[in-house]
Amino acid sequence: MKRCAMLGMLMLALVSPVAAQQPTQASEVVMQSLYKRLASTRSAVLLDAASDNAAVLGHVYMYDRPRCILSAPEVLKRGLPVSMQTYDTPIDVSDITLVSREAKQTGSYTVSSSLAAELAADLKQSGMVDASVSLKALTEGLSRSSMSCRGVREEVVYAKMRNRLGPYPVMLSNIPDEYEGLLIPIAKFYITDFKYNTNATRTLGGGASLAADTLNKLFGDLESSFKAERRKLTEGGVEIETSATFAFKPNVLIARNKKCPRW
Repeated sequence: MKRCAMLGMLMLALVSPVAAQQPTQASEVVMQSLYKRLASTRSAVLLDAASDNAAVLGHVYMYDRPRCILSAPEVLKRGLPVSMQTYDTPIDVSDITLVSREAKQTGSYTVSSSLAAELAADLKQSGMVDASVSLKALTEGLSRSSMSCRGVREEVVYAKMRNRLGPYPVMLSNIPDEYEGLLIPIAKFYITDFKYNTNATRTLGGGASLAADTLNKLFGDLESSFKAERRKLTEGGVEIETSATFAFKPNVLIARNKKCPRW
């Protein structure tokens, strides 16, 4: 297949302290942690920052690292960055795309003690929380908080997409040496119905009351962030509002390393 003009660079990275786009406010620290947990439970590749223009269904991308983009130890656990560039003219998959919301309770949980400690440490390390709020107070406040949301999945009917894509007879020799292979996204993930409850933190006394005030503002900012980035999808004729895309599942069309999993 003749290679078409490249349509621009798309940089993706898994959330990790080094590779990810650095948060600019405390609520983004929590947002990245939430997205990371949701993506890992769905074995999906996490985007550095939620975006409607990332991993578009029907688009073919070259990727240059890691060598095996679908290797769970590399991509999902180590947090290696994933760099992709649009390769070819996209195919239209709008008529073979399905949208579904997960069960209401899927993303509903009280913040566990381990997650509370992890979030509190990340918040303190970010330097975005007032120095007078102690790590212990933040951890206690977070452990008394709760968050809930629903996952939304947008995916193509794979068999129909493959038929529409055809044999795609591209050879590795057509791909620049710095790239490891080609992939096409087959599913994207969003969230909807984000809610939070920090009522239990109001009973905190002493220095912990500062943490309660901090967390109320933090979760309020987080809710506002989700509303600011929201888009609209249609599920069975019903319009729903979601966040931007935060993760995706790829199907590898061709890879230099023949031992790499394809999907």
